[in-house]
Amino acid sequence: MTGRDPDVIVVGAGLACAKYLNDHHVSVRIIEASDALVGRVRTDKVDGFLLDRGFQVLRGNASIEGALISGRRAAEAIIRDIH
Repeated sequence: MTGRDPDVIVVGAGLACAKYLNDHHVSVRIIEASDALVGRVRTDKVDGFLLDRGFQVLRGNASIEGALISGRRAAEAIIRDIH
C-alpha cells in the first residue's frame, strides 16, 4: 500500500474485478468483512470433514469462468468511468 487514496474501493466479492483493475494500473483497495479473501468459494472443515463450498452451489449453473467474466466487465466499466 502506497499510502495514497486508491482510485477504486472494492467492497467484498470482487476479487476478479480488483485483479483486472490492478492489472490495468488502477489502484485498488479491497474491503472484506470476513477474516479471509475467499468470498463464496472456500473449503470448510466441519466435524473432521472437508466441505467444498462454492458460488455454483448457491447460483445453480454459474461457473468460475462466469464470475471472472462478470468481474472483468465490471472492471472495464469502472476503467471507462474513471478515464
